[in-house]
Amino acid sequence: MVGSRFFPLAASQLNLKRLLIIRLIVFACQVAAVLYARFLLELDLEYTAILLVLGLVAIVNVLVVLRLKNVANFSDTEFLGHLLFDVITLSLLIYLSGGASNPFVSFFLVPITISAAILPWTFTWAVAGISLGAYTLLLFWYLPLSALLPMDAHMDMDASGGISLHILGMWFNFLVSAVLITYFVVKMATEIRAQDKTLNRYREENLRY
Repeated sequence: MVGSRFFPLAASQLNLKRLLIIRLIVFACQVAAVLYARFLLELDLEYTAILLVLGLVAIVNVLVVLRLKNVANFSDTEFLGHLLFDVITLSLLIYLSGGASNPFVSFFLVPITISAAILPWTFTWAVAGISLGAYTLLLFWYLPLSALLPMDAHMDMDASGGISLHILGMWFNFLVSAVLITYFVVKMATEIRAQDKTLNRYREENLRY
């Protein structure tokens, strides 16, 4: 089964460490953005809810560090769980801070790219689909943030009160980027893994003779 496949020991640990590093970078950016919004811009946000989400992310990061010290093998399913956790927590943060107009919405591409590089294509399409679904929901359901609205109201809302062409354009750009990343990066990663297997098999055959 795809979900029960394990990476080689070194690759498994390295991939999870890289995922943790990327998550920590994104986490640092999110914390900096919250501090900037609170103390410099003095924006009216749901800071308690935001801090709860960030606290959950911090706890999971600590658990990942401990797991790296005690576990050798990590399955595709576990990596998928980590990426979906990132999608869910990012969705909550974006929901609490302006929805699809929040510039951090582009971070949805991060788990898609990671999945395309290390996971089977079925898992990658799942991550891409869930990310796109979350992005789409955030077009309609979110807590408004006035600071993210353009100076000209027509840029954010059309004459009928619907979603502006600017926001729809951002969504379409994400859709195209997600599909391209999912398709081409998966193909490149699959080809690289196939080449590695061929080279390893060739080396093993040479060692026998």
